[in-house]
Amino acid sequence: MDSIPGYKLIRAFSNRINVDTGLILSAYGINNALQKGSHVVNGTADFYVSYKLVKTRKDSVSLEEARTLLVNIAESLHKEINSNQEIRPYLDFFPFPTDHIVVSLYFVDENQVGLGSGISDVYFSKGKIEYERYEIEKYTGPNSAMGKHYVVHEESYEDALKKVKEQGVIAYY
Repeated sequence: MDSIPGYKLIRAFSNRINVDTGLILSAYGINNALQKGSHVVNGTADFYVSYKLVKTRKDSVSLEEARTLLVNIAESLHKEINSNQEIRPYLDFFPFPTDHIVVSLYFVDENQVGLGSGISDVYFSKGKIEYERYEIEKYTGPNSAMGKHYVVHEESYEDALKKVKEQGVIAYY
């Protein structure tokens, strides 16, 4: 996998943003979240990245914080893909569209349990963002809890991008 340009791009990007964000790459891939009816032509039709951010059990991530982080990661990855000369011959689309990028963020405590207040998970796929909360019923051990996830907010990526730009908090990593 070290020689596949898409994987190489994701790892280099993730190592670089870790310094500024603290995000830890937990899963990644190319062509594993293809939209229905899509076919790989040149080798890379989509990018998938999943990150976790370790906080403390008492921390909370607001919807605005989650939105800002997700949009900044997606915009930075999008910019990286389109500006990387090594990956360009392998892209099925150029310029590469954001609707073929999938980003997941997980906010966990020091024991790897999802945060029980505020936003715990954010998913961006196919132009839509979903924000989830993890309602913890009880902690069942040092690294586990019982509870349920539920969506607290949904919005289009374009709406989220507009809000982040209006607030002046767009940053490229």
